[in-house]
Amino acid sequence: MNGLRLSDAIRLRSLLLGVGNLDGVEIIRRFETQEDIYTVLYNRPPSLMLEKGVVFRENIGQETVEKVICQMTVTENHCNGHYPGYPILPLAQQAEFVGQTGALLLSVARQKEFANAIPFAVKNQEFRSGNSGPVFPGDILISVAQILRYRMGFANVDAIITIRDQLVATMEEVGYMAVKMPFLND
Repeated sequence: MNGLRLSDAIRLRSLLLGVGNLDGVEIIRRFETQEDIYTVLYNRPPSLMLEKGVVFRENIGQETVEKVICQMTVTENHCNGHYPGYPILPLAQQAEFVGQTGALLLSVARQKEFANAIPFAVKNQEFRSGNSGPVFPGDILISVAQILRYRMGFANVDAIITIRDQLVATMEEVGYMAVKMPFLND
């Protein structure tokens, strides 16, 4: 994992609330509603999981890293059939939440490189569950992701998901590629 920790997610949560300034953090773009997210991502409900997010740059030592923090409130629909009478959020849905988080980050922070293309998640090096236990309807998930590297239409992102100040999951080396879509060139 390339430096993302639970303490980072807790510290950065204030960006979602729009309160206070964090030293070394420059906000690139704020997304307060799903309608704001529609301007960048092509997912729509019920598959759009992001409710709001903030794309930003953070100075870490001598390096500037592009990151995003996003929020999702888990609903019964996200848990349909998993498990009846005891609904919990499947790991696949958690991975999709991270996939959308990274796509939002790349669409904004690398807007020029992803012009007329969609950042499409194509691989995940490692997905590890944390110590938070199951995720239930009504829970609010927070995802933080950062760009590790970008080169010629391909990007790698690391991400973590938290809930109630506990680690839900980590995803390392999520690979994205710029996919040209015919309807974007109209």
